[in-house]
Amino acid sequence: EYFQILNDKNTKFNNVTISFDGIDYFATFNIDFAEEEWELTGKNVGCDINSNVNGWLVTSDEEKEYFDIDHENQMVKLINRIMAKCTNGSKKWKKQKIRLLKWYHQRSNKLDDYIEKLSTEMVKKYDTIVFEKNYSKIKILIGGEQNMVFPLTKFITKLQDKFARHKPQAEGVVFVDAKYTSKKCHFCANINHELDVKTRKWKCPNCGKTLDRDINAAINILNRGDYGNSLENAK
Repeated sequence: EYFQILNDKNTKFNNVTISFDGIDYFATFNIDFAEEEWELTGKNVGCDINSNVNGWLVTSDEEKEYFDIDHENQMVKLINRIMAKCTNGSKKWKKQKIRLLKWYHQRSNKLDDYIEKLSTEMVKKYDTIVFEKNYSKIKILIGGEQNMVFPLTKFITKLQDKFARHKPQAEGVVFVDAKYTSKKCHFCANINHELDVKTRKWKCPNCGKTLDRDINAAINILNRGDYGNSLENAK
């Protein structure tokens, strides 16, 4: 998206700032440009947020998002072990430190690129994206042995920013109370109070439907925002 903006003939460049972080040089462009408007699709989606093992984000369209930086984290761990065996400040130690910084950058860039692409894809596809309102308290661990916390607030801010810039007429990001969305059957609205946290698939004791816990929750989140086949009046 950013390369398209820079190459657009209508983009006006005001100034460029060059910075250096000790390894790489970066160029920051100050520009004026006309925002591209994306067409409304009439589609809405509910999103359930959970652990990366089962898909950190699961939608009411039965799509599951995974993100893996285990390789990057393993390299960081390996280089830290090598540095621990070197004399602090030695030539070998300094060389490994540069390697370490490069892997930190690669890990960060991979995550930023993923968030950029996924947020663009979702805003183009949907006019309304419904999340549980306590999302800021949810910690999504990614990356294997050396887990990082997925920057969920950053991702949702990206969605909101792109709706404002490219689809200002759309409903955009909406938040709802997610109470019982995992335990409530979206077919019959019965709440399974006996459902435990570890169970990923369950059979509704009332209607007999087999449910994927996360997809069921995402559908209920969508319904709770009144963008799906709402069962809000059911107990």
